[in-house]
Amino acid sequence: MSMRMLFLDTPLVDYHDTEEFHTLHRLVVRQYCKLISSVFRKHTRRPIPTDTHTTSFKWSRVEEVSIGIASFAELHEHGPQILLTLTKKRGLRFILQVNEAIVAAVTATCRTYFCTLNERYGRRFYEHRPDEDSDIDAISLQHVQVLMQQSMIQVLGDKFQQRGFVASLHARSFAFYTHPLSGHVVCHIARARVCEYVTAFAMTTHARLGTASPGLLLNTDLLAYIIQIIDFH
Repeated sequence: MSMRMLFLDTPLVDYHDTEEFHTLHRLVVRQYCKLISSVFRKHTRRPIPTDTHTTSFKWSRVEEVSIGIASFAELHEHGPQILLTLTKKRGLRFILQVNEAIVAAVTATCRTYFCTLNERYGRRFYEHRPDEDSDIDAISLQHVQVLMQQSMIQVLGDKFQQRGFVASLHARSFAFYTHPLSGHVVCHIARARVCEYVTAFAMTTHARLGTASPGLLLNTDLLAYIIQIIDFH
């Protein structure tokens, strides 16, 4: 998926400021990590014996995990609900794209972990462990779960790394001002509020605000210069 296509699908979200954006990002990361843990534990827990007939030609979920063929359908169902918090319930198409990429990465991480160690080191992950919740050893469960969560974070991205879906969302929703001399980004402003700020600035030049209004001290040329120098991207 190209960044051009990604940007076209990225919604414009009316964040109040960057602090709200970061708060929602941290919340989504925590919730999705919890979802991964919950789903993974469910798939690796030892099957509960039932009276119903089960065929021996079908892998159990814990067996699928241990031999590297697991899939996690629950992430497709519950992942978008979590991710929509980041966009304040906007951009469903964008969110579905993000979730598909996350599920693919998380699933590939789990499969690669077990497939590689099974092939390279002859590890036997699936062994009957009557005193434990799972037939896969606890160290392997903890290790691969952390790797799956890291894969999710890398795909979701971080705007400071200038990559991933979060960087695209940040660029779409925030304008920034670059200092004309230093070239450094001085500030970020939510694009949804730019019109509000421009209107407030324009109102300071209105005579009905009174002679004490600072906007009345700005002549036409100076106003034009300010508009040109403040170039929000």
